[in-house]
Amino acid sequence: MSRVDAPYPLFTGLDNRLLDNGYVWFGVENGDPQVDPVPVFADAEFTIPLSQPLRTKAGVLSDGDAPVSAYIDGPYSIRVRNSAMVQVYYQASAVNLGLQLAGPNGAAAVGFLQAGTGAVLRTVQDKEREIVAAKDFGASTSATPAENVNAIQKALNTGKDVYLEELYSTNSPVLSAAEGQRIFGRGYSSGIVCTGANTNSIAIAVTHDHFVVENLRITPGTTVSSLFHGWGVAINANRCIVRGNFFKGMRRGGVILNSCNNCTVTGNIFTDSVVAQDGSETQGQMGYDIYLYGTSSYNIVTGNECVSRCGVGIGLQNVEIGKSMFGNIVSENVVRNHPCYGIMLYLSSSGIGVPGDRVDDMIITSNVVTDISGSVLTDGVTLFYGAGIYIQGADNFACSNNMVLRTNTDQSKPRSGSDVPAAIGISGFARGSVVGNVIDECHHGIAVINGSFDLPVGDGTTISANQIDGVRKSGIYLASANSATITGNRIKSAPGNTDRGIAILQGGALAMGPFQIANNFINGFGSSLEANTSSGSTVGAVILQGNKFREFATYGAYIKADEATLIGNDVASSAGVGGVVIGPTVLRGTVTGNIINMPVGTALEDSGPATSIYDNMIVAGTLTGYPALLANSATPSLAGRRFVANYNTTTITGFTGGKEGQTVVLTAEAAFTIQHGPTLILRDAVNRAMTVGQAMELMYSNSRWREI
Repeated sequence: MSRVDAPYPLFTGLDNRLLDNGYVWFGVENGDPQVDPVPVFADAEFTIPLSQPLRTKAGVLSDGDAPVSAYIDGPYSIRVRNSAMVQVYYQASAVNLGLQLAGPNGAAAVGFLQAGTGAVLRTVQDKEREIVAAKDFGASTSATPAENVNAIQKALNTGKDVYLEELYSTNSPVLSAAEGQRIFGRGYSSGIVCTGANTNSIAIAVTHDHFVVENLRITPGTTVSSLFHGWGVAINANRCIVRGNFFKGMRRGGVILNSCNNCTVTGNIFTDSVVAQDGSETQGQMGYDIYLYGTSSYNIVTGNECVSRCGVGIGLQNVEIGKSMFGNIVSENVVRNHPCYGIMLYLSSSGIGVPGDRVDDMIITSNVVTDISGSVLTDGVTLFYGAGIYIQGADNFACSNNMVLRTNTDQSKPRSGSDVPAAIGISGFARGSVVGNVIDECHHGIAVINGSFDLPVGDGTTISANQIDGVRKSGIYLASANSATITGNRIKSAPGNTDRGIAILQGGALAMGPFQIANNFINGFGSSLEANTSSGSTVGAVILQGNKFREFATYGAYIKADEATLIGNDVASSAGVGGVVIGPTVLRGTVTGNIINMPVGTALEDSGPATSIYDNMIVAGTLTGYPALLANSATPSLAGRRFVANYNTTTITGFTGGKEGQTVVLTAEAAFTIQHGPTLILRDAVNRAMTVGQAMELMYSNSRWREI
């Protein structure tokens, strides 16, 4: 006996609303109810027959206007039409509809019509099977980790999107099963906590393209013995998305892209690493919130909060010889409280100089990086400093508009000598730009160290429009084989800092320069700018133009380079030792149009053999080595000079070192004779006896010096 109860079931029409004034026929199983009806009764004893078709009122089966239960002896077929006699549905075989709906295929007996024009009728079963849930396959918060791995894997093996309703414990990875698949949850209260060790410590492993991991809480295993152990999500596929997840409690890391292209990691939060924060653990025991490895290229890492303290917030590294990565973008992330690096872009040292090994064309922009302590030991137990953003061996990079605050804050650990402790540290590269960053409370502000190879002509760094405050060492630090354009930066020292605002230091055999340094404002420091070279090394051309140097303790600009050009700079300090110092290594140079105000020090000191110094405004301060002194010779050199003084009595028969168009003013500080001759043309073609205080102006033209 089958029973169709009132008021259950409720009949709906094609518009998915309760069916009113509808028609219902019951017939022979697998037959046409309108052609081959079966007896229908109002009671279980089959004593009160009902006439067909029965009607519906507001979705309820009715006999006339009264709700009714329909009893049928055995299986039956059923057809339902609306008031216009349009069929709503037909079922060839039904028993007890209530029992049927509760059975394994009950949802197949219920229609579903989506709202909107053009929607087609489907079954509820079809609709509900668009995605699967881990719970559908037996996952449970009370199940064992192995049982949950089995259940989640069965769900993934359907190839459909998989929903994790709860926070499930596992002890080995669950694996992607189909391209375009998605595993997702309902946020922090759903996801995976993996307790497996080593190869079983990965929570989710993805090897299919276009896979999505979304809105889950993920904790990987923390017992690891390899770089590839202990990841929340490990991907070796392309065009995948990791979005909106919570990663918590890891040691090695949250997300690793292993030689992946065109993936997006966005909107994730990484917290609560198990790495000790007291400096007792080595760099090898730490990890990364997000790590791009191998040949991973053209990926986007954006909008993540990397605050786990596991070691490095975001790392990009080729690691192995023969692997290169290109075109990744790291933007708008918040990275805080890591002991090693905030953001790291790294060409493996074993790959530097190896043909084909590259880490190029990267963009690091608009990130907030704060509180990178440097509280970490290298595996060799050498004390080690970190950096807010560290770029090693990369070419054609752009590092722009980042905010980098409070870096290298653990001053208890001395430097190892091979690191780049800075808000932004760069080494071993050829081309890049560092533009528009805001830096505060740092060891070095921007440090660029490149000691591994000579730069090709035209390569170098552009450092522009950065705001650098609270500097404990150098605002901009350039060492070894560098060339740079440094423009429009504002640099202020921390109180008591006696180092340099801009330091250009060469201690090796590789050449440096040229350096174009313009329109910077530097306040405080021991010296505003120093370009210096040790014996046997070279700093090329240093060009200073339109800079403002203020309240330095020692020097405004101290230059020991091959060439020095200072034009239109404003140099002033109430307590400084020297305003502008041209060292003896400067073979060529021009100093003109500068304003120098040194009330208690030397305004201008020139020890170079051929510096042209003229038209400067000396507001206060003494002059040393200016005008330049002629050598005691019959043919002294005027190379590079504009003003010279002669304290010697030796007769001068000619000059050496002239350049076409060069003019020189010669003043007599002692009586001497200057002779007319074929290469020294004097007015009226006669010798000139110079007395103290007299001056003569000469011009070099057509290989001759001429009095003008």
